[in-house]
Amino acid sequence: MRSLLIVVTAVFVIAAAGAQPPVWKAELIAERARVDSIYAHSPLSPFASIGQAVFRPGNPLRVVLAADTLLLGKPSADTGLPMLEFIFRAKQDVVYVRSPQGGPFHLNRRPIGPVPQPVTSADTVHAAEFLLKVYKGSSSARARAFKPGGALQPAFHGLSWYAPADQYRVSAHVEPAAGDTLVMPTSAGLEKSYIRHSRLRFALAGGSHELTLFAPASAPGAYGFIPFTDATSGGETYGGGRYLDLDLPAAGSDSLLLDFNMAYNPLCAYVPHYNCPIPPAENALEIPIHAGEKAYGDHD
Repeated sequence: MRSLLIVVTAVFVIAAAGAQPPVWKAELIAERARVDSIYAHSPLSPFASIGQAVFRPGNPLRVVLAADTLLLGKPSADTGLPMLEFIFRAKQDVVYVRSPQGGPFHLNRRPIGPVPQPVTSADTVHAAEFLLKVYKGSSSARARAFKPGGALQPAFHGLSWYAPADQYRVSAHVEPAAGDTLVMPTSAGLEKSYIRHSRLRFALAGGSHELTLFAPASAPGAYGFIPFTDATSGGETYGGGRYLDLDLPAAGSDSLLLDFNMAYNPLCAYVPHYNCPIPPAENALEIPIHAGEKAYGDHD
């Protein structure tokens, strides 16, 4: 999740005639600028992503390097073109990569040949000027391809945000949830499992509202996750909803800060082949949340 990857240290010089903004606003502005820089320049930016393919145990994924593109699918082994093969071995719970005929392929800095090598999400597979990342789930794995500086990256000119607003920083009352597991469908037609951690009750826009705080089933203590929709979804903001990441409340704590200024779009708001959980009906707010990230391309 985006907020787990970001540590912000910012120093701001404010014009002498102006007042210094609160620390939270300064950090938020710095955070947004940092994300813009990553998306504009990182070789693994979502705007450099060119495709994704899912593969399962017993169904290897073959990736062919053809001219100036990568073909992700299941071509036959006799294409005559340089090819990678990704294999998910369920008994070992490991994904392997190999290149039957060899080619301009590297796992990090190591050449890839016909002998399978284990590959994790921390690794990067290089295929000439292309990059691939592999993400393993419980029953399937995904390979995502990138072309640094290609795809939509040259046209990226920044994300769109509402101005930081104090009224969207609210104190929420925390009530323990059942702790059951909810399997959320994703934009890629797959599933992700989350545990209902807490129910958050808060006042906003003259009314009382509730949201469920989830935690990933694979790492229940890692972080809190709130996928939600509101009355702006499909208009000013992305139709598939937005996300909030936050620390899980400490044991015995009955309140936490809910800051909608931190709401951000799932990556599938920019390119279609990401695997984004779809917010559940229990997290559909009827009020508009004029805070956080807007629909991509909306710079009004």
